[in-house]
Amino acid sequence: MMPSNFDLRLQHLEDNIRQDQDLLKKYEDSLRYEDDPRRQARYSREIEQLRESANRYRKEYDE
Repeated sequence: MMPSNFDLRLQHLEDNIRQDQDLLKKYEDSLRYEDDPRRQARYSREIEQLRESANRYRKEYDE
């Protein structure tokens, strides 16, 4: 039996949320030990974008 488009989309959303959270953890770990202010700013921007992305996926998943 083939999964429905709905089930497939839910699986993709779960995967996207997990990937964003994994990458977010890596950026947070890198930021913790980074001394270069430019990299700190870049990591902070990336962290914020990943949080927003994960929240959008989570909101769609919950709907």
